[in-house]
Amino acid sequence: MWNLTRPADFPWTRPHPVWPKAIRNEHSQTMAGDTSTAQSLMATLGGPDDLIWPRDRFPAMELDRDHEIGSKGGHGSVRYRVVEATDSLVRFEVDPNSDLVGGHVLWFEDSGDGLLRWTHQLDLELTVPAPAMRLILALHDAIIEQLLVNAEARLAGREPSTRRLSPTLGAIRPAYVAAERVISRRRGARGVTRPRVQIRS
Repeated sequence: MWNLTRPADFPWTRPHPVWPKAIRNEHSQTMAGDTSTAQSLMATLGGPDDLIWPRDRFPAMELDRDHEIGSKGGHGSVRYRVVEATDSLVRFEVDPNSDLVGGHVLWFEDSGDGLLRWTHQLDLELTVPAPAMRLILALHDAIIEQLLVNAEARLAGREPSTRRLSPTLGAIRPAYVAAERVISRRRGARGVTRPRVQIRS
């Protein structure tokens, strides 16, 4: 188990305030936009017309019953279910059969003066070796940072730009995508829905 006294090893991460053997990974960004448009964007998350998840570069988020409590889905091999949802928030709990333990939540709030603050928070118990956790967090960071870019662009009425990946992530992404495709095919063979969107190589 990784020693939580060295949180600097995990960018964007700090020791968890509740679970002593867990981490909290948080991203926040303030952007121009109105609440009504933000609610409309949030409502698409995990659906066939998702406007904010970066599904062109990473496995699509898919939910079988949109944001209804109990809706199941995930992205790639990471599986979870909806446990809380409002017009401005969706909270997920990781599938208990997963190698990961915890959950994640995305929400936005009105900051006044025509600004919205979007936040994504990931809470995970450290159940995998530190090198694997670093890789998981690096991929997670890339996904969420692009999600925030997408949200900001959509709120402004323009097409999102694509953030450049670090050299390390750029090198490992093809292997990650290939592995997720294999997992997706196996899941499809068991009668589980495959991703709706083809990931660019």
